[in-house]
Amino acid sequence: MKKIFLLLIIAIFSASCISNFDFNSFDISNLDPYIEKTAPIKQDTITIIMADSIEICRTTVPLNYLFPKDAIETIKYIPNDAKNYMNGGYDTYHFTACFEDTKMGDNDYNDFVCFITTIKTQDLSNWRNPKVTMTVYVQPLALGATKKLQFGIDFPNGNRWLATNDVRRDFFDSTIGFINTFPVTWSTPLSSLFLTKDINHIMRHSIILPFGSSSSQRINPFIISGNDTIYLALEKHNDESFDYYYMIGHSGYPYGIAIDGSFHYPYEFTNIATCYPKFTNWLEGKNNNISKNNYVSSNVFLRIEDLVLYNPNQLNWGK
Repeated sequence: MKKIFLLLIIAIFSASCISNFDFNSFDISNLDPYIEKTAPIKQDTITIIMADSIEICRTTVPLNYLFPKDAIETIKYIPNDAKNYMNGGYDTYHFTACFEDTKMGDNDYNDFVCFITTIKTQDLSNWRNPKVTMTVYVQPLALGATKKLQFGIDFPNGNRWLATNDVRRDFFDSTIGFINTFPVTWSTPLSSLFLTKDINHIMRHSIILPFGSSSSQRINPFIISGNDTIYLALEKHNDESFDYYYMIGHSGYPYGIAIDGSFHYPYEFTNIATCYPKFTNWLEGKNNNISKNNYVSSNVFLRIEDLVLYNPNQLNWGK
């Protein structure tokens, strides 16, 4: 009976999206978990910006950075003495990318889930030619797709990085079946989870960008499933390259979503609207975030902190 009731709820929700969805009035910026800001600077100090308890920016120049909409911002300044000296600065942010593997999906957003860390380092050692290095780390978390998927990222300078043409093979060691998408409890042994906190599973890619370019912070992850290229629903995609048909289905659901920080994604075959009570409001632009801490615990993967590595740049990558 519970299953029938759940299916009825999902059907009603989906039908209401189909009947009321208006592409002309839809604003993709509603789905962006970040706002763009510029770091304030004081003479002879280093600016440190915290999102809740996580340091996301450290700089001596007015660096553009992305700040999570649902976080509390704290800005502090420390003396820029010899011990703390730095040429430029960096900003970093984390988000969880959750994809559907088809444009007619079940909206559980776990067909491919990865945790993305972006770190931008400014080099001012050569004042005639300052540069910004952007390094992106992609950590696979879950795979609920049965199809062969490719994964990559489009960068703001026009470069495309195709990280893999086979997600299961290169991110999950060709492991068969669903990975980290079925119910676990707090007593489930850690050995029962597929763990990826190492350089054998995390991929990284770096590019050089123009100094001071605010667009240097925007990346566009995607998957390729068959003939479909599927992007996350985010603000500020290149207008000439992206439109609603790459990101939003006829039901009004995005094909993929980006959530600031770690995220308790739905279990297999579980519609995200049954997991997050505020999801519909967020989708319609009534909320500026998904209220990711307000979830139905029985419907989502709870052990997310056992999976995510927040500092992949500190792994032993060598040169």
